[in-house]
Amino acid sequence: MPTTYNVRVYKLQTRRRVTSAGKTSARYVVRWLVEGQQFSESYRNRTQADSFRSDLMSAARNGEA
Repeated sequence: MPTTYNVRVYKLQTRRRVTSAGKTSARYVVRWLVEGQQFSESYRNRTQADSFRSDLMSAARNGEA
């Protein structure tokens, strides 16, 4: 992929599901868009997802390719 600065980072999404034991579990998804191509990462902890999203936002704000 060529170097680009056209990046968009979306807010965190929560995916809840019911396990076979009847308990609910949540996954937190970070989504971002680079030159029209969508990417995502899934995390079990909200703080991990928020930290990764923060790193993406900082890189975009600092003009990193």
